[in-house]
Amino acid sequence: MKLFSCMMILICCTAMGFWYGQTFIKKAQMSTDFRNFHRAYLHNLKTKRLPITELLERGAYSEEFIKRFKACLYHRESVKDRLWTDYCSVLGNSDATSQQAVVSSYTDEIERVCLENQTKAKKNASLYRKLGFLLGVFIVILIL
Repeated sequence: MKLFSCMMILICCTAMGFWYGQTFIKKAQMSTDFRNFHRAYLHNLKTKRLPITELLERGAYSEEFIKRFKACLYHRESVKDRLWTDYCSVLGNSDATSQQAVVSSYTDEIERVCLENQTKAKKNASLYRKLGFLLGVFIVILIL
């Protein structure tokens, strides 16, 4: 019985570490999708001029990104990230030429945030996975 309890504690702690590490990976994926949408939108302004919803459907974005972006775009959801809020508030508010100038001003910040989130994901995801496992081992050692 004690061995079973120790195994369950180890599994639960490891799972918590993986779950928390996954949040960093999801955030990095969200910012990568945002960067890819930004690039596609700039290209769209120069050439095709498709509606934003169609542009979202044509791109290879995660469902979570599409849901969050539409909610931010239509002001249905309060997004804590200032970049998202500012970016969505300027979309579709002017003609294509001035829209292109305004949206392209966000390029550097979007690239910086994307790179920052990818770096955090690489460091922190594996860190929290290992910490979860080590916490489980520590608790098992204390119990035994």
